Amino acid sequence: MLYYGDKEIKQTLKNKIIFKDGAEELVSPKMLKYVITTKKSDLTELRDLRVKPVVEALLEVLLEWDIKTSELDYTWSLLITSLNDNLKAADECLWGVDNENKNMSIIDKVLSTHYKNKYGKGKDSSK
Repeated sequence: MLYYGDKEIKQTLKNKIIFKDGAEELVSPKMLKYVITTKKSDLTELRDLRVKPVVEALLEVLLEWDIKTSELDYTWSLLITSLNDNLKAADECLWGVDNENKNMSIIDKVLSTHYKNKYGKGKDSSK
């Protein structure tokens, strides 16, 4: 048996894991080879499996570019700012409005569209 964290895997595709319970998760092909294991793991172990190879790759990039240690804080700050700007832009594309202008009808529209009415029309998704 194969696992992604504590979830048993039914099938893997190029960039998708299909679980025994029918749920699916998109995972990059590169990430896929690091996160599938033959034993269950908790969420902390899964996070380590996901993040450690990324850290190794980032360290390789820093070495290739020979970044000065005095520039590391600025580099991380710039990276986080860039990621947050991209997340904000993607979020606005998805919602169609910025955070300050979101209202309940827009939330309902997004959920109805993306979850095929599973959560639309004020449904309580916590049940």
